[in-house]
Amino acid sequence: MAGTIELTSGIRWSVPSWAFEAVVEYLIDELAGDPAVETLKEVAENNLGWVGIDQFEDVQRVRILTLLRDGLMQHVEQRDPAGATGRIRELSELAGLTLARMYKG
Repeated sequence: MAGTIELTSGIRWSVPSWAFEAVVEYLIDELAGDPAVETLKEVAENNLGWVGIDQFEDVQRVRILTLLRDGLMQHVEQRDPAGATGRIRELSELAGLTLARMYKG
C-alpha cells in the first residue's frame, strides 16, 4: 500500500505506507491541541492513505508545511539515523517550495 500527501494542487508526495504513516504520526504529535489533529487522526485510524493540506485553514496549512520543512528531517534522523531518509527529505523540500509559492507575490 501507499500514501499520498497533497501539499497543494499539483504537488503530491506519494510513498510507501510506512513513510506516509510516519509523517502523519509526526504531525499528530507536533500539532497537539490543534484542530487539524482530528482530521489527521481520522486518516491514521482509518488507513485512508491521503491527506490534502489544502483542506486545512490557512494558519494550520502554514504550520503543517513549516513543520514538514523545518522539523521533519531532524525528527526522522533521531528515530532512524541509518534509515531511508531520501523520500522524507523530498517531502521536506516540497513543503519549502510550497511555502515559497504561498508567499510569492
